[in-house]
Amino acid sequence: MYPILKRLYKSKAVRFVRHLALAGFLVVLLAVIALLPYRISLALGRLLGWLACYTAAGYRKKVDSNLREAFGHLPQESIKSIREETFMNIGMNLVEFGMLNFRPADFWRNKIDLEGKDILDRYLDGGKGIILLSAHIGNWELLGAYLAMAGYPVNVVAREIYDKRLDLLLVSLRSRRRVNTIYRHGRANMKKMVAAVKRKELLGILIDQDTSVGGVYVEFFGKPAYTPTAVSQFARIRNSVVLPAFIYRKSDMKHQVVIMEAVGGGADIAAETQEYTKIIEDFIRNHPAQWVWMHPRWKKKK
Repeated sequence: MYPILKRLYKSKAVRFVRHLALAGFLVVLLAVIALLPYRISLALGRLLGWLACYTAAGYRKKVDSNLREAFGHLPQESIKSIREETFMNIGMNLVEFGMLNFRPADFWRNKIDLEGKDILDRYLDGGKGIILLSAHIGNWELLGAYLAMAGYPVNVVAREIYDKRLDLLLVSLRSRRRVNTIYRHGRANMKKMVAAVKRKELLGILIDQDTSVGGVYVEFFGKPAYTPTAVSQFARIRNSVVLPAFIYRKSDMKHQVVIMEAVGGGADIAAETQEYTKIIEDFIRNHPAQWVWMHPRWKKKK
């Protein structure tokens, strides 16, 4: 009986209904959190994340498995604590992204501190195109939106979501904050990325996931992980530079954006990608509960 129910659950008709219900839920959620005070919305997000932690068994098991892969030396109680905080951070990310366009820019400026603005301005004033090396840490959607609100021209490379309704919602929410989305596949989109760098704009690329794009195997938490080489390849565009850029949530619930000094150079794409991955890993080690541990990072085998 179970295989029959499983096939039914994955059928096109049921999948359509599930996606439609999810889109409807998100629209209702956006409407609710748009009316609530910020602190109450965050509390709601934490609650949703905590509930997901103990109802989405598959994701919970994946998080525990990945945490043991990365931090095998930690006791189970520490693993559990990081796991819960990971889900609750994702919940808060969701409600913050939902209210992003319902709060003025000054509201978000008061919620976010920027470290490294001088680095960013120095390279832009020097006529450099900026490739922002980033990852799914903290509220990564807020990172691009904040930089756009600060007056920087921001483009982000993203995967087109499986459901067109959700994808349209996500892209339109970004666009309203002047964040331009460029899909990662296709020659035309590749030309858009190159053009953005040549126009001396910011091009944000996240390389911390195992995806179906060109990549190499590098060490991530001591294990081979298939990693996109896009950042290293775009770094070869004339007058461009790679700046690591991350965001994390502080204990007072405000956010900290960190822009680091330029990295990269040389002819070895694999070595550069390893260097970029080490920067991401070090940042995750400093803020372990703010990365998306439910992602199957070591899915592909070398």
